[in-house]
Amino acid sequence: MIPAVSMAKLFWRHGETSPARRRAAKAGITEDLLIDAFAVHTPTTRPARLPAERLFVIAGRGDRITPPEQAQALALHWSTNIRWFDGGHLAQVGRGDALRGVRRALGALDISGRTFRS
Repeated sequence: MIPAVSMAKLFWRHGETSPARRRAAKAGITEDLLIDAFAVHTPTTRPARLPAERLFVIAGRGDRITPPEQAQALALHWSTNIRWFDGGHLAQVGRGDALRGVRRALGALDISGRTFRS
């Protein structure tokens, strides 16, 4: 839910106008360098261990902290759809509908929350 898929891209995006980013760039740090450094923490660098029907991406269309392109990258990598809600990272307006959809999908797979295993 609200996946931060690439910390490197998030750091680089949110720091666009910061003095720290200017200092990092001056020191030779680039977005590509950060992508390489954070690759171990990036779920799109390896295959999912579960089948696509057991994977869910839930994201807010209005999220400014973890923007929609982060969820889109994960959903594309996992070959699954995104369950969108209208709100954002903090004001998660409408997330109940997305979560109910996930519960229904899990119920159809006969997966209960108490016995959830990968």
